[in-house]
Amino acid sequence: MAECALCQQGDPSITVRCWKCQATFHVHRYQLDMAPEGSVVMGDCPGCGVVNCWKKANGQLDYSGPVLDVFVSLGQPIMDLRRKR
Repeated sequence: MAECALCQQGDPSITVRCWKCQATFHVHRYQLDMAPEGSVVMGDCPGCGVVNCWKKANGQLDYSGPVLDVFVSLGQPIMDLRRKR
């Protein structure tokens, strides 16, 4: 995986897998710590560009898949880690 600015600063990361293309990429602990417990975390796959969605539970990401309307309709907080276009 390519070194990003947070990697260069020594921030630990978690490897995740894209639900669509199965490519692996990483989310940093710094980014994950900003998301409240029980929130939805979104991030772009650097391989295929599709938006991935995870639920943060017990300090970990425990769900991987497309952005689901059910998360939004339940009123859960959302942490958007997608690249700015």
